[in-house]
Amino acid sequence: MPAPHWKTVKSWLADHQNYVPIEKAECECDADLGEIRRGETGRAPNLTYNPHYVSGDFNFDGVRDFAVLLKNTATSKLVVVVFSRERTGGFRSFPLDIPLSVAGVGLFYGPPRPRPYYLVVSTFGSEGFLVVPVGTEYRLFEPEH
Repeated sequence: MPAPHWKTVKSWLADHQNYVPIEKAECECDADLGEIRRGETGRAPNLTYNPHYVSGDFNFDGVRDFAVLLKNTATSKLVVVVFSRERTGGFRSFPLDIPLSVAGVGLFYGPPRPRPYYLVVSTFGSEGFLVVPVGTEYRLFEPEH
């Protein structure tokens, strides 16, 4: 993750002490990460893919946002925190509880999914949940099958 984003996350974590980053071993996704990094998933190889961080224009305002997966230590729930870039330069945070366990879950954005691109939180190989901007907030939606 770029240093300015990590600085923003660290500052947020200092104010939200029940949340912690997910440890690499908790992901239990080495085989899936290998496939993504080798390009065996229908996408170009992505040598730097991080299942717990992604950036993109999630709310379609022309400004790049980012998201991280964290764990709430008080509830043991998985949480995606969207950091939406404000035009003034700072970030607004939107934590959303995710009804999935920590193991095998990643963040995805962009191709090969069709446009418009939405932030997706899912277990590897499944449809998961769409994180959709609604007004000035974000909400979780299960994709239609």
